[in-house]
Amino acid sequence: MKKNLKVAAITGLLVIIPLLSLAQAEIVPPLPASQGNAFAYLLNLVDKLATYMLSALIVVAAVMIIYAGFIYLTAGSNPENVDKGKNILIYAAVAIGIGLLAKIVTLLARQFVSSPNV
Repeated sequence: MKKNLKVAAITGLLVIIPLLSLAQAEIVPPLPASQGNAFAYLLNLVDKLATYMLSALIVVAAVMIIYAGFIYLTAGSNPENVDKGKNILIYAAVAIGIGLLAKIVTLLARQFVSSPNV
């Protein structure tokens, strides 16, 4: 019983701790688009779109990770289901990585455009 409680506590922490990062403020301020800078407007639009898509991707990936865990745990001695669960888990992790990379690229592009030439 204590082992199950420890596993539940660790799992809860692993789920809750990443949510704390959502409370941080925006790191890079948006570019001023009022000066007729079409590129700044486009970059802000792409950044907002990337943020919304990343949020949706994380929700879908979380569901897929739970599904992969269910498939893996209920596989029993069926090696096909074990492989299926592993593959779904790998695909979900790769999707999260690509989504984070896309968000990082938009932040770096905005930082590069908004920084003064030195």
